[in-house]
Amino acid sequence: MAKKEGKGAKYGRISAEMLEKLLNLPPMTAEEQRDYVCAVSAKLQEYSLMPRKQGEPLNEGTKDWLEGIEHADPLDPINYACWVMQGWNFHYQKQTVGRIRRSLLNHLA
Repeated sequence: MAKKEGKGAKYGRISAEMLEKLLNLPPMTAEEQRDYVCAVSAKLQEYSLMPRKQGEPLNEGTKDWLEGIEHADPLDPINYACWVMQGWNFHYQKQTVGRIRRSLLNHLA
């Protein structure tokens, strides 16, 4: 029986796929870029910044954003946003994730 892929291993694999595919993307028109950024930004707003309880590694708002995603698809803005949010899950402090999200969204605008 094959060993189940853990969340960290899956995130690492999809991160490598994402980078490889990002390097080979065809150019987008300005309108396509705007639509893509809007879709990513909207999906990123779903991330819960609810703090975890003391002594608990997760909170009720934490979910596996890569559930159901087997391969990276940087052309799909939802796939890309889920990959970003799964990376945020690996950060320990929700306040840090909040600053990362605000900065990312500000730089996308």
